Amino acid sequence: IAIVAIALTLSTLFVPSKIPSTSELVPLYSLSDAKKFKSPKDLIDSASEGLHGEVRLATSETIVGLDDDGYAVYKLPAYTVPGKKFSNYPVKGAGIALTGDASQSESNYDKLIQFFTVNSFKRVMSNKGGNTNFSDNTEVPLLYSAIYKSKDIFCTVWRADISKVKPATQMTSVGCADTDSYITASSSIDPFYVAYSKDRERNVEGLVFGTPFIANSADEYRRATLFQETTDSTSFIGLYYQTPNSSTWNYFGRETTKSGELTACSAYTAPEIKKAFKGLECYDTTAKKNTTVQ
Repeated sequence: IAIVAIALTLSTLFVPSKIPSTSELVPLYSLSDAKKFKSPKDLIDSASEGLHGEVRLATSETIVGLDDDGYAVYKLPAYTVPGKKFSNYPVKGAGIALTGDASQSESNYDKLIQFFTVNSFKRVMSNKGGNTNFSDNTEVPLLYSAIYKSKDIFCTVWRADISKVKPATQMTSVGCADTDSYITASSSIDPFYVAYSKDRERNVEGLVFGTPFIANSADEYRRATLFQETTDSTSFIGLYYQTPNSSTWNYFGRETTKSGELTACSAYTAPEIKKAFKGLECYDTTAKKNTTVQ
């Protein structure tokens, strides 16, 4: 859930704005002629050539790549797979970040913008300002960010002031994922979208999903948790369950994405709900501490 929370903030604090002048270059080719790369990692390797600073690599490669210290290295954009009624994040991606002073960070960001421009990637979105979670408990200023795409690969570039973590330091990052990863993720999300959409009073327009985390529970019940975001930027962790001998997922409820804000244990009262979510973290309002569903 911590990883999802960081991803949420990185993906929702985009305010459309003008980005540095180098981003105003006109692409040399149409989108169909964008340079092809064998993989997101191959693109990252090419894009990071000529950049300077301390290299930061991710050891956790989900919606947000985290390093060994739990700090965000890169983020991945959401995408709507053709034919789907929702957007989603990919299963995995690749990325890199470089830290340095403000001048070095600005140069790195401009070079990345130039890289995507001259390789005819389409700029989907550009932003200036805002804040973002750099770790589970550290928020930092997000200076600039942009999203680029070709037919096969989607990328996010961002620059942040991380002086709260390391004095006089900024970070420039690029993260990418390919369409196959989005398609794979969307297929796994389909049954959860169906379950969530069953209630006609529930707004299903513009939903964004992360990939589900599925676990076995007591007496052959199963449960799943996955990140969800609505058009008004409300976000939460959706809670779903399956009963024994059934392939249908049922929507139970939600948890906020902020650290420590769990569903009250008293919400898990029905016998089948207790079995489905046994062992899941919850908040004991009487003892005023986190525990698990019993």
